[in-house]
Amino acid sequence: MNGIDASRVERLAVAARNFCAWATSPVVLGEQDVGLAMQYLSALFAAGCALGWKEGGPGDFRRPEQGIEAVRAKAAALPFRYYSEVFNNLVIPPEEPVVGDIVDDLVDIYSDIAPGLELFESGDLAAAKDHWQFWLSSHWGEHATSALRALWSFLAGRKGHIGAC
Repeated sequence: MNGIDASRVERLAVAARNFCAWATSPVVLGEQDVGLAMQYLSALFAAGCALGWKEGGPGDFRRPEQGIEAVRAKAAALPFRYYSEVFNNLVIPPEEPVVGDIVDDLVDIYSDIAPGLELFESGDLAAAKDHWQFWLSSHWGEHATSALRALWSFLAGRKGHIGAC
């Protein structure tokens, strides 16, 4: 792996570590966690995008056994759970909106990210990169972008800015 790839993988590892630490931490802040969730998710998504797109198979994937209930509790403490979304915003006229679930989003993101972090921590940067790239392009990228939009809408609505753009 060349130096550019290694530094990108390391950046994603830092973002993954920060997201996982926040997502599994005790619920303390309540509504203030909306802003923190946006910060950690946007950093994670940006670092993931820097790795590029990957097609192919998932490799040896196991959902993490620890942390899921902590993430579920953290997400459930956010001031909203359900939100409206359209899966493909490039379809004109728009598809029917569906209901998104911030708890499902954060649990799925954690479940896809944490195993890659374990690979990284074990020293297998190539496997971590492959894992994160595949799951970004096939699963957690959708959850991250949906969650970010919902979190942004909540914050903008609190400030009275929804529809002002």
